[in-house]
Amino acid sequence: PYEMSVGGQQYSGTLNGSITDGVLGGKVSFRSYLFEYTGSLKQGSPSGYGQVVKMPYTMTFMDQTTTGTYNGAVEGLTPSGQGDYTADSLSYAGSFLNGVPEDGDIAGLVLTIKVGENSFTGTYHGQVVSGTLTGQGTFESDQFTFEGIFRGGVPGDSTMTQIPYTLTYQGISYQGTYTGPVADMAPAGGEGTFDAAANPDGYYLYFAGTFLDGGIGDGTLKTNGFTTTFGSRSWDGSDTIETYSRIGSFEGNVVQGVAEGACTFSSVNGAGNSYIISGPMTGGVFNGSCDQTYYLSRGELSTSKVFDMGTEAFGDGSDFLLSWLVAGEAGSMFETTPIGTYDFMKNNAQGFMYGEDHTALLSQVDASLTYDTYFAAPDQYPGKMMKLSGLQVYYSEPAEFICNHVTWFGITAAPEGSDQVVWITLFGTQEKLANFTFDPNSPITVIGMPVYATFDDNYRYVAIFAVDIISETPPAEENGG
Repeated sequence: PYEMSVGGQQYSGTLNGSITDGVLGGKVSFRSYLFEYTGSLKQGSPSGYGQVVKMPYTMTFMDQTTTGTYNGAVEGLTPSGQGDYTADSLSYAGSFLNGVPEDGDIAGLVLTIKVGENSFTGTYHGQVVSGTLTGQGTFESDQFTFEGIFRGGVPGDSTMTQIPYTLTYQGISYQGTYTGPVADMAPAGGEGTFDAAANPDGYYLYFAGTFLDGGIGDGTLKTNGFTTTFGSRSWDGSDTIETYSRIGSFEGNVVQGVAEGACTFSSVNGAGNSYIISGPMTGGVFNGSCDQTYYLSRGELSTSKVFDMGTEAFGDGSDFLLSWLVAGEAGSMFETTPIGTYDFMKNNAQGFMYGEDHTALLSQVDASLTYDTYFAAPDQYPGKMMKLSGLQVYYSEPAEFICNHVTWFGITAAPEGSDQVVWITLFGTQEKLANFTFDPNSPITVIGMPVYATFDDNYRYVAIFAVDIISETPPAEENGG
């Protein structure tokens, strides 16, 4: 009969061995109800290498302490060499060094790993090399499963499928899933995808391509949380550019996370009108010829625009009319302008540049279209030319006035004694308009396109983009002739 101490606990059993000089020593075997030991004793205690079966053992590995049973080689009852260990759901088979797994396979190890900003707790099944989780392994959590190569206790340069990941783009955080290669527990390397449903603010994001520093690199992006910058030139004729940002839906190419190449962007302008732009982007802003569609209360208005690094340039009267149409608030005088008026003017833009050939437009005058018929239903006459006679000029803008690089001459006229006021606008080059003068006492005839109608308590107004203004006063006779 013999009692052996294991881990501070005494176990009673039977021992077979030798006694030298009254002391147990040499090769012995010990068997108790719980475990068996075969090896050597030194001064009554296990010493040197031996073998145990079902030895109670408390093991600490990867900051996790468990109590179970050990079978295998020991040195002084400390696992050393080949063996296997079992503790509830944890198991290990392989070599031990000083009681710690060294090289082998472990299963059921509770492990917490960090992916980006998120930490996940699960279980590890796989290889242990030199005392760390290294080699082929599988990590299983409630959120995802990873199977691949581990290095130093964390997934190495491997491919993950549908792992939860938080990605920040243009200041917005997206909680989604990532599939693709990882390095240092962040998306990196070859092609991958990130997919995030709408966050609490309603923003979603999908990206396919390469990742850079855990964020978007080169590839294709689709999101409704994209911000781009636009610019508009001031209305005072200077080259001052005022910039403003718009956030909206984007679909297109990105390079190092910045929009480049063919892209589509949709948003809402300051007047509450939604629009979509398709065309090239450079450095995250539109740059070049783009197609644009506005979705107005009167219908869709499609046009083309040229952007210079986000700033649009007006080129003629149709661009000027477009700015009125899309910037007008609901219920404003611009709401009376039908889409067809803009379409006609865009297709005949040069005809509305004063001094250019507008002969063809003169033949399209509708003789039945009067001030009163137009004012009564302006939206019923899209793309119609009209002729008004007997107007008296009482105010004109200076010819050198330039806005957004469109030179224009504004005239205000009315039939004498009438509450009908006509705003007349001519477009053209600064040199041509500078020579255009009026005799305020001379009645005039205006031929052009009505663009909107409105009224106040005292007057009714019709605005006309003119192609011709004719003085009704005959030229003075020279030398009494």
